[in-house]
Amino acid sequence: MAISLNGQERILSFTSDIQVFEDGKLNVTETINVNVTNNIIKHGIFRYLPRAYKRAWYGVYHFNIYIKQIMCDHNPCLYRVEDDGFYKVVYIGDKYNLISPGVHTYTISYTIDRQINIVRDRAHLSWNVAGFYWQFAIDKILAKVTLPLNIAQQEVMYQAYTGYLAEDGKNYTARWISPHSLLFQTSNPLQRSLYNQTQDMTIEVTWPAHKTVQPSFFAILKYNFLDYILHIWTLLSGCILISFGLYGWYKFRYLQRPRVIIPRFYPPEKLTPGQLAYVLNITDPGVLLASELVAMAVKGYLRIEYVKGGFFFGSTYILHALHKPNSSTIYYDIYTTLFKNTSTLTINEKNAIFVAQAREILKSYYEKLIEPYRDFNYVYQSVIDIIWVVSIIGCFISSYLFLFDMGFAIVAALGISLLAYIARRFSYSYTLVGRQLRDDIIGFKMFLSTTDIDRMQVIGTPPDKNPQLYEKYLPYAMALGIENKWNSQFASQFKLREKSNMPYVPVWYQGPYYGLYNFNANSFASQIQSFSKPKPTTWPGGSGGSGGSGGAGSGRGGGGGGGW
Repeated sequence: MAISLNGQERILSFTSDIQVFEDGKLNVTETINVNVTNNIIKHGIFRYLPRAYKRAWYGVYHFNIYIKQIMCDHNPCLYRVEDDGFYKVVYIGDKYNLISPGVHTYTISYTIDRQINIVRDRAHLSWNVAGFYWQFAIDKILAKVTLPLNIAQQEVMYQAYTGYLAEDGKNYTARWISPHSLLFQTSNPLQRSLYNQTQDMTIEVTWPAHKTVQPSFFAILKYNFLDYILHIWTLLSGCILISFGLYGWYKFRYLQRPRVIIPRFYPPEKLTPGQLAYVLNITDPGVLLASELVAMAVKGYLRIEYVKGGFFFGSTYILHALHKPNSSTIYYDIYTTLFKNTSTLTINEKNAIFVAQAREILKSYYEKLIEPYRDFNYVYQSVIDIIWVVSIIGCFISSYLFLFDMGFAIVAALGISLLAYIARRFSYSYTLVGRQLRDDIIGFKMFLSTTDIDRMQVIGTPPDKNPQLYEKYLPYAMALGIENKWNSQFASQFKLREKSNMPYVPVWYQGPYYGLYNFNANSFASQIQSFSKPKPTTWPGGSGGSGGSGGAGSGRGGGGGGGW
């Protein structure tokens, strides 16, 4: 150990001896002479050695790095190795003892593979000698590259870059020191910036590709599999889910597609509007609640009042209780829920809890209703769920074990979840009885949405179109999402009534005149739906590699280090 030098802690010299083997592996011995003052370096130094690089398309370039020997002042010493993202961190020194001030020499020897890049007919070694992330400046960097004996000097091309990351400085000299060894050496001290980055030297040496043993096809296949294992896992999971989705679509949808549909003039099996729509397509009960309320109004159980908003207050609807429904009907529970302690209910935030309770009542009724008509194919659903869970777990495990970006893993998991959701939706099919009911509902929907029914093949005589028929089937049209088409069938008739000073005015509705149809079904449905799910009062709060086509940092290796 030499006497301590005056001044700050710094690397006096960083020497890297790189031996290239014919199979492309490297044997690297780094000799680091450090001036220690116990300011930053108290127990020893640490060295960041890359263990993977980023690849295109969020891939990860994996390789093997094996640490052979660590020495301090030419003697074996204590050290430990930890993984930190894309790096192995080698801590050299004894955490229980301070290192003495002065000049100390650290030696790190390791082997590493997959560092030779084949471009066309040339093998390329591009190497960041010391790395850009040291805690102190470096006075001098030397890099000795020893090539295999089968490579002649005249076959070799070489250059280097110095400076901060991506700079292309020429602060170096290079020369042959033996028939197979090149020596690169910086000409001036390398500085450390205010942004915690240190200047480095990147060397580039190329030779004919055939002088290096190429990896086998299976080795390349294995490397690319590991480099893109998350992509492969996601693609495989997606293909499996798509296959199951196509199977579900074919078996539960295509083979059960409707037969020839004949328009029906009456709703099948005396279903309520919401029940009819729920059997046809399982819909959010909050969407169907408005149609059930209009049906209750038409039957005389309640009256709907529209109150137009002013400058400071928005428009709203008020429900007025009239006659209690029969206790054996679905409307009884809705009525008693909405008008529990009052005869009027304003549809607003204050009363949203009652609207939400009515929605839950409908949901319970609907789910019991569809049991004999719907087949949920639970075995198929369970298989989809198992594939989904295993796929999601695999995404995050591969991200953790193989160093993939967690954001990419989350995107992959979301994509898999979407495919699983779509595949699961195909599990909802109909029983034999349900298929007959579905066809009848579609026939009734056809009647509600078709203006020129006389030209269609029908069974029976269409009912007379009058205000009573319009009101009777308006809730069904709302539930099926075709109220505008149902309205258009009565446009000419209501226009004639308006010209005769006898406009259509429903007794179950009170409010400003809206034109031909008076009652705005879309507005009412939108307000009921918005308050059928009360909003919460509080919301949860939020809470290195290579690249480029030249310049310092364009190579592999590198890393950095500091004192501890």
